[in-house]
Amino acid sequence: LRRPPNRVSWNTPPPLPIQNKTLRIKLKFYNDTSNLGRSGRPWVMHAINVWVSSSSFPLNGKDRNGKKPLVLDLAFYHSGSSLRSHQSAVAYHYQAAVGNTPAKQRRSYYFNLSHYIQSALNHFRLPQTGVKLYQLEFLVELKNAEGAAKINNFELQY
Repeated sequence: LRRPPNRVSWNTPPPLPIQNKTLRIKLKFYNDTSNLGRSGRPWVMHAINVWVSSSSFPLNGKDRNGKKPLVLDLAFYHSGSSLRSHQSAVAYHYQAAVGNTPAKQRRSYYFNLSHYIQSALNHFRLPQTGVKLYQLEFLVELKNAEGAAKINNFELQY
């Protein structure tokens, strides 16, 4: 099976228009393991990763619109380096703490995702016309560290 260039190799839903919508996230999170290593600027982040884009974004990139996407890391726990929003060669990266659940603790979260998306758009001064949600996932990001998390009832309310 040959795939056209620049195509994602797994099934993805169609982009979700989010302009003038209120999106909410609901989930139960358990911070199982979050141990920093002793060398090399260790980092642990348990977060949701949200990808949004619009054909009206100003810079060219490699997303479905041929634009540089906006990627939000919304952390339920992080340790090591501070969260920081920045622009890389491939995306606008917006990072924010939604919580800071200690190791071996469970917390329930329910929050307005639209608020964070709006803050990220404003931070990078991106246009809001035609903005769509392309991807939403949970991640455990590690650098010279060990980490594990469990999530239950991960819902996007639209």
